[in-house]
Amino acid sequence: MSVVAHPEGSQSQKSHIYLRNQPKNSQSQKQNQQQETIPQSKRHGARNQQRHQILTKWLIQTFPHILSDKIQNNDDKPNNQINACQRGPYVLDVAGGKGELAARLSLCHSVQNIVLIDPRPADVVSCYETVVVPKLPKKWQQRHGQKKDIDKDYLKNVLAVRGFRQL
Repeated sequence: MSVVAHPEGSQSQKSHIYLRNQPKNSQSQKQNQQQETIPQSKRHGARNQQRHQILTKWLIQTFPHILSDKIQNNDDKPNNQINACQRGPYVLDVAGGKGELAARLSLCHSVQNIVLIDPRPADVVSCYETVVVPKLPKKWQQRHGQKKDIDKDYLKNVLAVRGFRQL
């Protein structure tokens, strides 16, 4: 490093000192310096892992009629001719993604007539087994395991009976 003073040493002008031949800080060196001063957290992204649980609780508290298993049946009409509105309330899961909300509502809370709307196909059974079941209490996990041992496709059957569809 060399120090050079301003060529004019007059009192009216300030002396300027220039530093030459000093290596410039690269982008990675700046990032390393910032990382040393800022404590690193292990978490990335927003804290919204429980958003499906919270929304499920809110839906059930706000709209308790979605839990009713009653289907208004007309005895004079066969089941395939019953109007869609007579089958009970529908829950639309718009932009449902993996289908976690639909899985929680239909498989945990026995909500009928859930329609998942998402351009990508969602595997609700896989989402339920990988995301929802590990968060359930141990005795519910054991029940799930026992039912799965008896019938491997019981979740698909439950979804079909409860009227789950994806558009």
